Amino acid sequence: QALGRGGGGGGGRRTVAADRFDIKRQYFLAYDVVCQVTLANGQTLIPPEGFSTNRTLLFDENRVLGFEAAQESLTDSMADDLSWQIIRRLQAAAGS
Repeated sequence: QALGRGGGGGGGRRTVAADRFDIKRQYFLAYDVVCQVTLANGQTLIPPEGFSTNRTLLFDENRVLGFEAAQESLTDSMADDLSWQIIRRLQAAAGS
């Protein structure tokens, strides 16, 4: 039995590029999490370790309505990536 604890996680969006009218054209999305796994006997299997992923999102003024949906889709994809990073780390710690 193991206790997994995640924390310190977060995500964000920052502007990477804007045009001459200061319309944001490109964004950088980042998602970070720190997790730790402790066994039932108190032994630490995985000490606090950070995992991160990122994506670039382009803004198209002709597809404004799709921008938020695209951002949400990329955020979901990043969460999946982080989950797999953590699973691979657990497998490595377990000796699989």
